[in-house]
Amino acid sequence: MPMKADERGAVRIEGLNALRENRSRIVPGRLNRFMDAFVPAFVKRTFTAKMLGKALASKFRICGPASSVNG
Repeated sequence: MPMKADERGAVRIEGLNALRENRSRIVPGRLNRFMDAFVPAFVKRTFTAKMLGKALASKFRICGPASSVNG
């Protein structure tokens, strides 16, 4: 789901403000705060793992397996 331009700007501003205030954890954006508050951790971990797996699989398909230098 793409973010709207104004939401991206708000997320950027919240992140920079948190960095300036030396906060160790920030959850910027309305949707992210909702997810953090109401979605169980195991669901977020599973979702993140699937996204990472798909990204790595597509990168591997594009690059192909590493070829041997000697042959």
